[in-house]
Amino acid sequence: MIDRSKSPEIKIIKNVKFPKIEQITLDYQVPLTYLTNFQEPIVEIILNIKAGTWHQPKPLVAFSTVKMLTEGTRNKTSKQIAEIIDYYGIFLKKRKSDHFSYLRLKVLNKNLEPALQILQEIITEPTFPEKELNIFLQNEKQDYLIEQEEVETVARQLFQAAIFGFNHPYGRYAKLQDFDNVTRDDVVSFFEKHYNKQNLSIFAAGYLTEREIKLINKYLTDIRNGQPTEDQEIDFSPQKEKYIYQAKEDSLQSAIIIGNRTINHFHPDYFALDFTTTILGGYFSSRLMSNIREEKGLSYGIWADINNLLKAGELSIESSVRKEEKDLVIKEIEKEINLLKQKGATEDEILTVKNSIISNIVKLTSSTLVFTDFLAYLQRIGTDISYLKNFIEQTQQMTNEKIIQIAEKYYNFDDFYKVIVG
Repeated sequence: MIDRSKSPEIKIIKNVKFPKIEQITLDYQVPLTYLTNFQEPIVEIILNIKAGTWHQPKPLVAFSTVKMLTEGTRNKTSKQIAEIIDYYGIFLKKRKSDHFSYLRLKVLNKNLEPALQILQEIITEPTFPEKELNIFLQNEKQDYLIEQEEVETVARQLFQAAIFGFNHPYGRYAKLQDFDNVTRDDVVSFFEKHYNKQNLSIFAAGYLTEREIKLINKYLTDIRNGQPTEDQEIDFSPQKEKYIYQAKEDSLQSAIIIGNRTINHFHPDYFALDFTTTILGGYFSSRLMSNIREEKGLSYGIWADINNLLKAGELSIESSVRKEEKDLVIKEIEKEINLLKQKGATEDEILTVKNSIISNIVKLTSSTLVFTDFLAYLQRIGTDISYLKNFIEQTQQMTNEKIIQIAEKYYNFDDFYKVIVG
């Protein structure tokens, strides 16, 4: 009989089996990375295009360019494009990141050819109609005004501007007047400069036979020629003032973000720092959650995380709390950081976090569509599948001594920025 008075033993996953990743070069030297899965008749395609906010001449240009791709082409109106997408059951998302813009398409493999035809058209022949661009920007301005009422949004803007510098691509955020400064010429120029085959990488997953690969090659490689986009080095210019408070009288809560610029995955300490940050506040039973949410009831949630960027890392602790409790929460965060630096973690905590991290990686690998999304993300931060292999290896090697060493090295509370809004 099972003794239910005892917790089950935590067992660490030893081996993670990765799906088979195929990598080939299509026509015009366009790289294709793909994973095959014949269980469902679905194909997903992700286009990574090196045309992110890092490369834009002014705020909102990269965002406007990728969003406007479906607003009209040389031969089709936005309404006709929408009808085709709807008729063939095409799922299409358009996004921008710091260094890339990307499109994600998902469709039944029987409809792949018409889906690729419209995808090719919107990335080669968009017209960026001025009327539609103005409507788009005015709608985005209204959304922006609504978002600026959220203390969490404002705190994140101020935090990133503080640690990177407002004039740095990682720290600059759009202001209200920026929505009136984007012109059609800005968008057309940005498109013509960056949307070319030299800046394109393709990721695909799902029902992929020789037929589907040939269709991808036919429709997605013979596009605009151009120069590859280089990531110009831009110096960080962080704020000197490290305590930033912005009142908001009508808000019942204060958003708190504490942290600083830190290392990214290119640094040998990165995975150990990620592990230590998870102990502090990266899962539901973390130190911060146990203290500030469960024990003291000061917040619905508090999290510590590392945002892994191509040129830097961003370490942050974030929460929303009652205004009158904000100073107490900051003191409790400092207390938990000091305890971690002095004593590290218990054996149970270490085993739990090891299992949590590796289990999350196993979940990534269990779906070819999800895993392919992640491979495309890895390219956007300048790495590949070796990232996950290093993550697993170094996670399995973590010890309490290493946690204390990393906490002492990277968790200098006095050097952290403290941003409070509300």
